[in-house]
Amino acid sequence: MSSRADHRLLSTRGGTRRCDDLPVDAPGRVPWWPSPDVTLFAVMVHVLQDTSRHAGRADILREQLDGLTGTMPE
Repeated sequence: MSSRADHRLLSTRGGTRRCDDLPVDAPGRVPWWPSPDVTLFAVMVHVLQDTSRHAGRADILREQLDGLTGTMPE
């Protein structure tokens, strides 16, 4: 039986393989964005920004819990 994590991993790997086959200027469409006609590059930048924003928030929460800033090894 496959878990949700297994399904997500397989889905992500499949998407990565498809992205590897496309040029960064490949056209796409994200209907809920203000400008729905986009390129693969625009989507990749959006995902990177979103991931870094969420990772930064998680780091802030961790810093508030343990007081460590992550700039120096303990």
